[in-house]
Amino acid sequence: MYRHLGTFILSCHPDVIIPVPVSAEKLKKRGYNQAELIASRLSEYTGIPENKDLVRRIRNTPPMKELTRLERMKNLKGAFKIDSHDVKCRNVLIVDDIYTTGSTMDALSDVLIRAGVKQVYFVALAAGSSV
Repeated sequence: MYRHLGTFILSCHPDVIIPVPVSAEKLKKRGYNQAELIASRLSEYTGIPENKDLVRRIRNTPPMKELTRLERMKNLKGAFKIDSHDVKCRNVLIVDDIYTTGSTMDALSDVLIRAGVKQVYFVALAAGSSV
């Protein structure tokens, strides 16, 4: 990802890299957050700090691959929460493993912008086709 998107990532001047959070239930079941693994490595390569605790998934949502496009758009409403009352980041880079409809990025961006973030960028390891 860094080899292909490193120039773009650095040109965004993000203050922080944020992996898409998974629910506590999913983390316990799977044992890891794949977006967090990608974000951690990007942080190492770019020198941009990672913050995996700024945003939390407060609702365990069904896997997006099992939903229609319309259901995906509704699935993440209210699923994320900012865990800090004082968000000092102006530019944020969200990292996910797969981008399909953009519903995850839209939901996270909405929460971050409402908390005071000025610019939200995102990268994903792969793109899937929407249903």
